[in-house]
Amino acid sequence: MTRPTIVKRAAILLLLLSTLDYQLSTQAQGTAFTYQGQLKDGPGPANGSYDLTLSLFGVSSGGSAVGGPVIHLATPVTNGLFTVSLDFGTGKFTGLPRWLEMGVRTNGSGSFATLNPRQPLTPAPYAIYAASAGVGGGSPWLLNGSNTFYNGGRVGIGTATPATPLHIASDAESVMVLQDTGPASTQSGYLGFWNATPTETAWVGFGTPGSPHFSMVNARSLGDIVLTPGQGGHIFLSEEVKVGGAPPVGTSELFLLDNVGENWGTILRVQGNAGGTVFRVDNDGDVIVAGNLTKGGGSFKIDHPLEPADKYLSHSFVESPDMMNIYNGNVITDAKGNAAVTLPDWFGALNRDFRYQLTVIGQFAQAIVSKEVSGNQFSIQTDKPNVKVSWQITGIRQDAYANAHRIPVEELKTKERGFYLHPALFGQPGEKGVEWAHRQEMTNEIKEQQRLNAPEKVAAGGTKKTDRRQPLLPPLQTVIAN
Repeated sequence: MTRPTIVKRAAILLLLLSTLDYQLSTQAQGTAFTYQGQLKDGPGPANGSYDLTLSLFGVSSGGSAVGGPVIHLATPVTNGLFTVSLDFGTGKFTGLPRWLEMGVRTNGSGSFATLNPRQPLTPAPYAIYAASAGVGGGSPWLLNGSNTFYNGGRVGIGTATPATPLHIASDAESVMVLQDTGPASTQSGYLGFWNATPTETAWVGFGTPGSPHFSMVNARSLGDIVLTPGQGGHIFLSEEVKVGGAPPVGTSELFLLDNVGENWGTILRVQGNAGGTVFRVDNDGDVIVAGNLTKGGGSFKIDHPLEPADKYLSHSFVESPDMMNIYNGNVITDAKGNAAVTLPDWFGALNRDFRYQLTVIGQFAQAIVSKEVSGNQFSIQTDKPNVKVSWQITGIRQDAYANAHRIPVEELKTKERGFYLHPALFGQPGEKGVEWAHRQEMTNEIKEQQRLNAPEKVAAGGTKKTDRRQPLLPPLQTVIAN
């Protein structure tokens, strides 16, 4: 008789749940399992009675046995198939790889012949550690060392028809939670995207240990992060939005692109709680502000009219403590030294408190405002005929918006007392800036809001579920259109 060999029958079959008639939901789990193999005698299947010795190893070759040997004498083999019960005791299947080494001899004659190679065991024996089970059956999950995996199709949690490799469906408050239970100084956690190399190219989450910031990172050179709502949809940012602040310094920017390539109107729009637009940037670069614009300074900057390729030309704004409008022009008096200046028909409705300036051009002459504004017209008189006069008239706005939003020239600081708009100009650190104070105030308000929205403790020591699915709308909603 030739030396028998053992082969895998498609895979080593560990029939713990299918061959042992246990009432899994009511009986405790043992450590024994059923092993079925195939034995060959030369080119054909073995038949007869054989003695078997089986040992458990933690490596595929060499090393020392971690279990056994378990000896089965006079094991019947029919058409190459045999079935034995193996019990290596507790603590042998802990999630680490295991291999089975088998020795065989014919009916007690001679020593056991060790068969090579050792056969890897599939993870089915680990089911013996289940505390309870409702229905017996094979698990689709497999173990590779301490790793659990499944590559047979899509996985659905809360749905029987998953549409993606992992599909989670739930009407609960949180669909999925990632929690780092380590110290706050070392906590980090994120969802990463890996390419086929595999190399991590993007991630979302808390990527830096101890950082309180939520990050979306595209690590590829020139890589973009694109947020694309459906047609007519919006992207809502409920708190402070900051662009930049991370190295390399000076390269960060907020870039809003009209991807249609045509004049589609608004690029950036900011709305208030009432829904009206308070700030808008149009596709041609126009900026519309619904309220007052407060600034440290202002100017225009254009290509220099004489050397546009080489220079810029800038002018500063003209400022006033009043909401002042300025109008000017030139007029020539008649043969009697009289001239009438006609103003637009809305002039009197828009302005009040008029002030005049007259300058004679080309000769020495006297000029006066002979009649002030009435019926959107005022008159000039000179002591000589045919005198050219340059005139200027100013008025203070009296329209409905101006009357409701007068700008105070001087005002005391309240919450901002002790802070500066430009702290560095007064030798103060950045923490003495007004914007820093506002940010601290906003942070405190957010913490208070989080405290108020936290789950409410109930008397039994449990947690009362609070519905947080309705977002709190911010004072200002940033809407990026087109």
